[in-house]
Amino acid sequence: MNPYELVLYFFGDPQKDTELIEQKVNEYIKPKINATVKINFVPWAEAEQKVPVFLASGQKIDVLFAQAKHMVPLATKGALHPVNELLEKYGQDALKSMYSKFLDLSKVKGQNYGVQNPKEIASQWVLRFNEPLLKQYGIDASGVNSIASAEPVLKQVKEKDSTIYPIEPTQQSLWYVPFDYVMDENIPFGMVYEPMATDGKIISMWETPEAKQVLETVHSYYKAGYIRPDIATYARPENEEQAGKWVTGIAGGIPTAEVIWSNRAGFDVSYNPVEKPIVTTNSVMGAMLTIPKTSEDPERAMMFINMLHSDVFLHNLFVYGIEGVHYEKVSENVVKDLPARKERWNTGWFQFGNGFLNYLTEADPADKWEQFKKFNDEAQVSPLVGFVFDPAPVQAEIAAIQNVTAEVRMPLITGSIDPEQFLPKVNEKLKAAGSEKVIAEMQKQYDAWKATQL
Repeated sequence: MNPYELVLYFFGDPQKDTELIEQKVNEYIKPKINATVKINFVPWAEAEQKVPVFLASGQKIDVLFAQAKHMVPLATKGALHPVNELLEKYGQDALKSMYSKFLDLSKVKGQNYGVQNPKEIASQWVLRFNEPLLKQYGIDASGVNSIASAEPVLKQVKEKDSTIYPIEPTQQSLWYVPFDYVMDENIPFGMVYEPMATDGKIISMWETPEAKQVLETVHSYYKAGYIRPDIATYARPENEEQAGKWVTGIAGGIPTAEVIWSNRAGFDVSYNPVEKPIVTTNSVMGAMLTIPKTSEDPERAMMFINMLHSDVFLHNLFVYGIEGVHYEKVSENVVKDLPARKERWNTGWFQFGNGFLNYLTEADPADKWEQFKKFNDEAQVSPLVGFVFDPAPVQAEIAAIQNVTAEVRMPLITGSIDPEQFLPKVNEKLKAAGSEKVIAEMQKQYDAWKATQL
């Protein structure tokens, strides 16, 4: 094989030690696949806009991290290589490591365009809790497992310290509805999954009784002073979590999430699930590596992806950095971060192949990855899993609906406005934007897809 430079694109802020990591990666992979790498990062907030522009301009990218919301539009436009044959020829280790049903559940127009990075394939909303604050005020939150049941805890905290807004000031606030979107939250159409929808009908989330009930509850919390009055537009400082002036908030949970949150906050954070784990299209395709059409050597790109799924050293070089520089080993499979990791190589571990190859941290339980696998195995499955919607026939309506969502979503889900008064107006705006046409097109495509699954 001729020498080849693999251009890699991941999401996140540019890292100061990128060149140092490149050197170590190149030393390691060149003897194996005669390749070197050029590592690039695109900020998360810019990825959806910038990556399609890069590819449309013909910019060379060999390996691109993607989630469902990135991969599906790119695959639909023909910007990605199908990976099925490449996996068979050059990705056998990746095939073995992926969730067994991933290829069946992630097809776009009959082909696969992403290689799954194994981790959790389910998602689960949880209520997380500031343990020191609960202990300080002698509050037991063990039975709080829904938005409504949080009220006594919120009330006790507010009574004991009127300067605290007990609900964590994130823009998610306490918003939770068990709803799986055909596309994403900006196009609020799909199916309820708890209780599991069985009629196969795609509906508007804003018209469900579940959404109305939660909106009313959160608005009552807003009026009671449990939520910041400016929450809908609040720019959260970086140290807000660490300051600890909150008692609970909704978050996406995974096994051992309390370890991650506690380390980040600097104090104990616990959580209670508000639902069973659920497999959705977005959770199944939550972390993938793709090969754009602008790659000049897709075969070499797949060889590299295969290494990230099978080579413990290479995988952890991307995840943790360089031993002795960014981390030190406590034991064979347990590591401790050094200051340079946070300062110079602070990346998302789920972007770099097989997450089950990650070294453990000192705070991780020894059975961390077994917990992840159990979490996956026990999850319920949304009826929308595997269905990939082609938005082309209703592109104009989708753009209009996104504009409506951008206007109304944050005031509603943060409790800032009265749903009794404003929710009917929101539904009228969505219909004026073309929601009925979009839902009909989704239903048509879903029914056609479902007929092929029998």
